[in-house]
Amino acid sequence: MTIIIFHIIFALTAFFLGLFILMMKKGTTCHQVLGKLFLLSMMVVAFSAMFIQEINQGQYSFIHLFVPMTIISLFWGIWSIRHYRKTGEIKFLKTHKIVMISLFFGALVVTGSFTLLPGRFLHQLLFVG
Repeated sequence: MTIIIFHIIFALTAFFLGLFILMMKKGTTCHQVLGKLFLLSMMVVAFSAMFIQEINQGQYSFIHLFVPMTIISLFWGIWSIRHYRKTGEIKFLKTHKIVMISLFFGALVVTGSFTLLPGRFLHQLLFVG
């Protein structure tokens, strides 16, 4: 149960950081610092997810397929922005943008929506009481 609460706290942190980052001016020092906090939060969310297995009696569920996708996307996003800074090629900046927006919606919005399904801890917490 503790790991689930830990996971939820970091997922909510990443969600609100991501929302703020999406709305702010890009490339600023603030964007870079918040981006690093987002990255850290998402890594914690991804790794903590591997230890949450209550829903399937100790087994992984389909939602765990997002863990490697999340980790790969985080590294891909970092790689692409670093290559943009090094080369100035717009394709790397576009890749960074697409990967990070997709990560936000795929790993936080879509996957987060699955946690609201009946029988899940967050559903119980929010809707059942």
